[in-house]
Amino acid sequence: MPLNGDTAASQNVLPHFLVTCSRLNVRYVVHLEKEAISLGQADSNDIVLGGDAMISAHHALLGKKEKDYYIFERRGSNGAVFVNREKLAFGAVHKLAEGDIIEIGQYTLAFSNMPDQDLAMQIGSMSLPSRVVSQQVATNPQRSTSSA
Repeated sequence: MPLNGDTAASQNVLPHFLVTCSRLNVRYVVHLEKEAISLGQADSNDIVLGGDAMISAHHALLGKKEKDYYIFERRGSNGAVFVNREKLAFGAVHKLAEGDIIEIGQYTLAFSNMPDQDLAMQIGSMSLPSRVVSQQVATNPQRSTSSA
């Protein structure tokens, strides 16, 4: 069967987060391509969530199993991880689904498998800063040296 009518296949959409922090005027898209993705303040993380004392150096981890991503809080983190406004219990794992909202400190990460434009429209009603930078998770947004 031809894939011409299949927009998701033709666009080759990667799972991604829209990362925002209104206090720091941050808004960017991170495409998820790795099997394991670390989140936290340290520059060694795949997704750096800096400038927030409630976030540990290595706060949370995403793991990929088959086509799905799972999030869990790392041992020794300063604050909590919230999924859809509910605190993720330490040691618990949450399978990410379309539209899930992850809150870590003052950062919000909206998960999607839709094209970036559709994600922006879907959560356009949220009060978010206007600056958007699209990045691949392999090139950390805080450490990226490439120009747009």
